[in-house]
Amino acid sequence: MAHFALTLKLDQKDRRLVYQTENSLMFWEDSGELVDLSSLLQRYQKQIWHGVSAISPSEPGVKSRDLEIIKIQLGFACNMACKYCSQNNLRAHTAGKDKNGERVRSFLEKMPQWFSGGKGKDGEGVKVEFWGGESLLYWQEIVVLAEKIRERYPKIQLGVITNGTLIKEEMVDFALKQRLHFVISHDGPGFQEARGRDPLQQPVSRENIRRLFLALNPHGLVSFNATITSRNYSLRKIRAHIAQSLAVPENEVLLTMDLMTPYDQTGMRYVIADGEEGRHLQQEVFHELATLGPQDLHLGQLAKRLRQFFASIAGSQPLSSVGQMCEMDLPSSLAVDLSGNVLTCQNTTALGGHRIGQVDRLEEVRLTSSHHWSRRKECPQCPVVHLCRGSCMFLEGDLWQSACQQHFHWNAILLAVALYHLTGGILTRIEGENIRGKDGVRRIELIQPEPFLQRLQEFQSTLR
Repeated sequence: MAHFALTLKLDQKDRRLVYQTENSLMFWEDSGELVDLSSLLQRYQKQIWHGVSAISPSEPGVKSRDLEIIKIQLGFACNMACKYCSQNNLRAHTAGKDKNGERVRSFLEKMPQWFSGGKGKDGEGVKVEFWGGESLLYWQEIVVLAEKIRERYPKIQLGVITNGTLIKEEMVDFALKQRLHFVISHDGPGFQEARGRDPLQQPVSRENIRRLFLALNPHGLVSFNATITSRNYSLRKIRAHIAQSLAVPENEVLLTMDLMTPYDQTGMRYVIADGEEGRHLQQEVFHELATLGPQDLHLGQLAKRLRQFFASIAGSQPLSSVGQMCEMDLPSSLAVDLSGNVLTCQNTTALGGHRIGQVDRLEEVRLTSSHHWSRRKECPQCPVVHLCRGSCMFLEGDLWQSACQQHFHWNAILLAVALYHLTGGILTRIEGENIRGKDGVRRIELIQPEPFLQRLQEFQSTLR
C-alpha cells in the first residue's frame, strides 16, 4: 500500500500527515488521529464507490448504449494554429465536405440504434458535445444535429466548444432556442503568444462574443475554458482579461480550465519544468488559490476537482474506483465522428490507430489504444493520483513522461490547496518510497511558507 508523509507548516510548527492513497486514509503521524473531516462528512460521507475497469491494450475497454456523454467529432479543420494544440498533426485528416448533408442524415437516422436515450429515453442525464477543429466551421452541421437531437431527446444537454472567432449574431437566438451551451476557449493574456490574434482584442469579434455572452450567461449557457501552461498559469489574470475585454463583472465569468498536455514535440515546450521554474509556479499558483479559493475565482472545473478530492477523503475512496481524468475510459463515454467511427477520444482520428470500432456494431468496440493509470509505472506510487487521475490515457514514451511531469506539478499544488483549506497548514514537503515510481526518490519539496505567509498578510491588510 502506497503511503506518504505530508509535512505541513501549522501554527509555526511542522506537523506530519500520513496519507494512504489506497483507501484515502489521512491521519496525524504524532497522535494517530484522523484529520478533522467534520466540515466534509455531512456532504460526502454517503458516497458510494464503484470499481472501474483497469483497461489496457490486452484488456480493452468496451462501450455501452447507456451513454452519459457523447462527443461528436465534426472534423479537424481550424482557422487558427495554436502552438500547443493536441490536433496540430491531424489537420490533414479533415474529412471532405458533407455533400447534401448525407453524413449528418445517416448519423441521425442510426443514433437510436446505438444510444438508449438516457433516463426516460428523453435524454435526461446525457450531454452531447460538438467538437472540431474549430467547431463553428461546421455550423450548418451543428444546426441540423442540434435541432434533430433536441427534438428526439428534449432533456438532453447540448454544448459546443469553439475558439470564439467565428461567432455570429444569428447564433445567439439559435443557442437560446436549443439551449446550446457555448464553451469558448480563451487563455486570457497568454492568448496572443500561443494562439495568435486575440478575438477579444478585435472589435468585431469582441462585440459578437459580448453579445452572445450577455444573452446566454443569464441562462447558464456560456463559459470560458483556459489552457494552462508553464507560461500562462494565473487563472485570476485570465478571468480578469476576459471580463475587462467584455466589460462585465469578473464574478459573472465562469472559467473552467484544462492543463496543457503535450501531444507533440512543440507541446513539450509548454511543460512545467523541474527545479526553480516549477517551484516558482507552484508558489504563485498556491498563493492565488489559497488566498482567494476556487469558489471566489468562479472556477467550475477546479472547484469540481477539489470537491472530488474532499469526497475521496471523507468517504475513504478506494483507488480501485478511480477512473481516468477525461472519463473516456468509461463505457458510458463515447467519441464518434459523423461517419460512425468510434474514437479513443474527440482529439483523435479514425484514419490513425484510434479507430476502435463502429457505432453500428457497438458491442464489438474495444478500447485497445489506452492504458488505465494503474497500468503505468508512475501512478500507483504517486501522492496526487486521486487528483490527477492518470493524465492522458493514450500517450506513450517521451510524451507520456512529459505529460506525467506536467500533471504532477499542477496537482501537487491542488493537493496543497486542498490541505490548506482543510487544515490551515501549508504543505512544504512530500515524503515516500520511490515517489512516482522513480527509484530512490523519497522527498519532494513544495511550498515555502514564509513568502506565502508574508504575501497573505499583505493581501489581508488590503481587505481591512
